[in-house]
Amino acid sequence: MTEDLQRPLNGVELNRLALVLDEGERAVGYAFTEGMLVAIASAPSAISPHEWLAWVLPDQEWGSKDEYAAVIYPLIRLLNSLYAGLGQGEISLWTRIDDDSELVLWCIGYLAGVDLDPIWSGTPVFGAPSLKPWRSAAGELPPREALGCSLDDLREQLPAAVMDMHAFWLEWRLAGEDPDDHRPIHSIRIGRNEPCPCGSGRKYKHCCRA
Repeated sequence: MTEDLQRPLNGVELNRLALVLDEGERAVGYAFTEGMLVAIASAPSAISPHEWLAWVLPDQEWGSKDEYAAVIYPLIRLLNSLYAGLGQGEISLWTRIDDDSELVLWCIGYLAGVDLDPIWSGTPVFGAPSLKPWRSAAGELPPREALGCSLDDLREQLPAAVMDMHAFWLEWRLAGEDPDDHRPIHSIRIGRNEPCPCGSGRKYKHCCRA
């Protein structure tokens, strides 16, 4: 049966995904991943799964197609849920932003998503909301207090700030030539001659596609 990539994750599935993302020496963590996916769902450019999966699951090796699907499909479903929520004017965070370390990690992930977009991370676009609160929380700027933005301040501002950022880039995209470049992901397309995402080192056509 084909995986329904539009189906929201339930609590059990989210817990299972979080465990995978939080395990291992090179794990980036669920909070980082969720922050990155929220940015990707708002970005001015469409960012392919292959670009952000390299961050979320670095050097990951898969034992089987089922093992690969058990992680990749929930990630795509999570991203699609974020697309849907932002499109309806709301943001639903599973990350415990009342925890300082998780909030910081979430912001670092969001900025990693920003960096994946050459428009967002390049020459500033006139009128775009500032990323200073995120950068301050992530430790990329002088102490937060110097900007008048403590973690508690950011915690309160985050939902509205995320929605403002999403709204700005949505309007920017709608004013461009391709307003539909942020549609939900219905399938993961991998070129036949690309390296297989399972980490085997073989071409996709000779591995998981076979």
